[in-house]
Amino acid sequence: MTRVSRRTFTAGLLGATAATAATAWSANAHAEAVASATSIGALAAEKGILFGASFAVHELDAPYAADYARIYAADARILTSELEFKMSGLRPSAGKLDFADSDRLVDFAIKNHMKVRAHTLIWNDDLPDWIKRLSAEGASQLLDMHITTLMERYKDRVAIWDVVNEPIGPWDKNPGNLR
Repeated sequence: MTRVSRRTFTAGLLGATAATAATAWSANAHAEAVASATSIGALAAEKGILFGASFAVHELDAPYAADYARIYAADARILTSELEFKMSGLRPSAGKLDFADSDRLVDFAIKNHMKVRAHTLIWNDDLPDWIKRLSAEGASQLLDMHITTLMERYKDRVAIWDVVNEPIGPWDKNPGNLR
């Protein structure tokens, strides 16, 4: 059996106590650093990257809406619309234009100092049925008017426009592969 002097024991005990205290301080400092961490958007901006995500305004009506809004406001620098600029929501019928959701998205972005990417004004997979019954000329005129109406309405508030999404689809076997 090895004998340990009182002095060696006390020194070892003090060393262990100091190591424990240092570990606890380090853990607390780490927790504080995480709590005050720079947002993803700010970190991306330091690298010259504009960070954002798809945003759905209907989530602002959910029970978790406050957390949803807070996280986007803290981390995103640009919002990409999910459904708000798609034609089926904006033009549910031939005689009706409904800007409620697109206005709400743009207002949220402006309030939180974010840019907006309007996605997408025309998409074959999200056209109201009534449009599909128009003649080719009628559809062409409507699409031109629809694009002009949206771009004029949001010209100073939308930074990026996805005007037409997936216009070519060979799998649809349409003339010229145009959807």
